[in-house]
Amino acid sequence: MQPANSNKTQIVYVGSRTTRERNARGAGITIYRHDPQTGRSELIQTISNLTNPSFLCLDQTQSLLFCVHGDQSTVSHSKLSQPAERSPR
Repeated sequence: MQPANSNKTQIVYVGSRTTRERNARGAGITIYRHDPQTGRSELIQTISNLTNPSFLCLDQTQSLLFCVHGDQSTVSHSKLSQPAERSPR
């Protein structure tokens, strides 16, 4: 894996808990555009109607987003319209 360019805008995917049983406050998967130079993040999309999309992972090509739904035995995936940019770990 190549190191991320710290000056480049990044796309950040955030999972959440969505059910009352989990004291949820989330709306699903939220997607942000993050500017590492300013530290600012801008909400660009929310994917709702998902149950506890808690654990997220991109495939190696960064064109598929996988989601494990907490408290269930369900995994889903979404094809991204353009490859995501990984944030540094």
